[in-house]
Amino acid sequence: MRVAAIADSDTIIGLRLAGVKLSFPVETPEQAQEALSKVLQDQSVGLIILTEKIADKMRDAVTDVMSQRTVPIIVEIPDKHGAQPGRRDPLMDMIRRAVGIELKF
Repeated sequence: MRVAAIADSDTIIGLRLAGVKLSFPVETPEQAQEALSKVLQDQSVGLIILTEKIADKMRDAVTDVMSQRTVPIIVEIPDKHGAQPGRRDPLMDMIRRAVGIELKF
């Protein structure tokens, strides 16, 4: 299983240092959508890391992928500016749907 990242260039640098080799630095929603389409064609990718801001810019596409597929899993992370306030964690929503209960951490 490979990990792919679609994020701003600063976040990509950090993820590359952490070992994520398949990465797509993007600045616009169009670039992000193109990168997501490319990653979804690669059957070896099991996890896609997106920054929250980029995921928000292409929310419909992210929601479609998460509702129609079990693999790859999409995880949203904060960018260098930190987490967005008042944000609902999509990973927790996915766990709640799969397990049937809400976990609190």
